[in-house]
Amino acid sequence: MLKPGQTARSVYLPKGTWYDWYTGAAHAGESYVTADAPLERIPLFARGGSIIATHSKALQSTASIKPELELHLFVPSEDGEFRSTLHEDDGKTKAHEKGAFWRTAFTTTRKGNELRVRASVTGQGYPEHQRRSFVLVVHGTLQKSKSTDTKCQRRRVG
Repeated sequence: MLKPGQTARSVYLPKGTWYDWYTGAAHAGESYVTADAPLERIPLFARGGSIIATHSKALQSTASIKPELELHLFVPSEDGEFRSTLHEDDGKTKAHEKGAFWRTAFTTTRKGNELRVRASVTGQGYPEHQRRSFVLVVHGTLQKSKSTDTKCQRRRVG
């Protein structure tokens, strides 16, 4: 239940590792956490093993020059295989229905202190696509511990 002036919420996180999008703090799943929830933002968590694409700067419109694409990889604390998908098209037409898109399927695999990311791309592409590289932003570490120390590393790839 919400109350006037409330600035935090109790949030249940399912099984897995979860990262607070704003602070980078890691949380173990299958538990409740108290998340800051001021009026200007909602609680947002990313699941360990996920790859989430963002632009380094906010787009003013789909016609604007697109800033560099960042791929945020959230390191899972548990071993396993995790899947994410990035779909890119012109953002304006229905040309994607005829194959004018790129769809990248990412598979992140953790086994002990080893983390592997594989990507496979499908689609016929589209003329407006000009990106030749991206920035990989890694959240978390391969250290298995209960610490909430979440190192973040950036690297240009491509």
